[in-house]
Amino acid sequence: MSRVVLASFDRVPSPKGASAHILANAEILSAAHEVSLVTLGDQPAPGWRHRPLHIAEPNWLARARRFHERVGQVFENYDFDIYHVRSPWEGLAAPAHLFPGRRLVYEVNALYSIEAQYHFPDTIHLPSIRDKLRALELCLLDRSDRILTPSRVTQRYLEDLGVPAERITVVPNAPSVDFVAAEGAAEGDITDIDRTSDDILKLVYIGTLAPWQGLPELITVLPRLTRRFHLTVLTASSRQRIKAVRKLAAKRGVAEHVHIAEPLPPGELGAFLATQDIALAPLIPCERNLVQGCMPIKLLDYAACGLPILAPDMPVVRDVLGDEYALYRRWGRSGMAELLEELMHTPALRRSLAALGQARVRERFSHAAQRAVLGAVYEELAA
Repeated sequence: MSRVVLASFDRVPSPKGASAHILANAEILSAAHEVSLVTLGDQPAPGWRHRPLHIAEPNWLARARRFHERVGQVFENYDFDIYHVRSPWEGLAAPAHLFPGRRLVYEVNALYSIEAQYHFPDTIHLPSIRDKLRALELCLLDRSDRILTPSRVTQRYLEDLGVPAERITVVPNAPSVDFVAAEGAAEGDITDIDRTSDDILKLVYIGTLAPWQGLPELITVLPRLTRRFHLTVLTASSRQRIKAVRKLAAKRGVAEHVHIAEPLPPGELGAFLATQDIALAPLIPCERNLVQGCMPIKLLDYAACGLPILAPDMPVVRDVLGDEYALYRRWGRSGMAELLEELMHTPALRRSLAALGQARVRERFSHAAQRAVLGAVYEELAA
């Protein structure tokens, strides 16, 4: 049984998707390995051997450097066979390359050299920051024995950066919620169900309010709709970003139709999503979504719950929903508004897309598929 450490510059536990993904990986790996966690945080995740590192530094670069130092101290005091990391901050602290038989796994969900410009625009505009971040990432990619990514778009980008294809494995993500059948239907049979009980269409958005998510673009087109609606936004974003969305909704005259609330735990989220009519994923065309790639868990959760999804035509979306799914042209608001209007007025289209998305996610993004691929990688590494 190998000693595996999952280390990440992410807060665990947390309502954000990164936390859920880390714990899901820990659950999978614990079936055959001794798993430990080292992450940002205040309290250990219940049921896990977990070293949460509390770092109060407000500046993200200073916080990252301090995390690198603290993780390095943990690695000096405890031995592991496999170091599973998600960023250079913990990855370059791992001593795997110094000891024969130790392995380093770099899980690339995102690259700071690309995403920092959205999270920290003031810092990233300094001329040398992005180059230094990229240098750290390239060093870690070169040092790693295996690179994992949930997205085929990200896989292609890593190959463009010079990573040999044979060192990259695409590990499909899985929904954070259980598959849900519509009320009155057998599980998976959603083709004959119209959930709309009155004239008000229930729209839902789950996820952060990061710029690439595109929620402001969606808010901007809501006044064009000709059918009554209510939009629920479930987000763990900052007060500043929530305030900005509320201000925009008020400016566009739709504030009374938009409700923002805290995220729901997975056990409650699935049941709530099953009561909604249309799910929203208005990703904007940007370097993060088009070049780096991503795996939007919201798409998996929406589809698992049998919801039709409003999303743009871009590779990261096609990778999940397939070539037959109706998507809007990504370079304009008019396409978004037109498809949303069509979905709101066409129950048959909503039902067909819901069935198509749920079937595809069940086939390609199941927990069984995730376990099989990740398990095979670790079996090879531990051999």
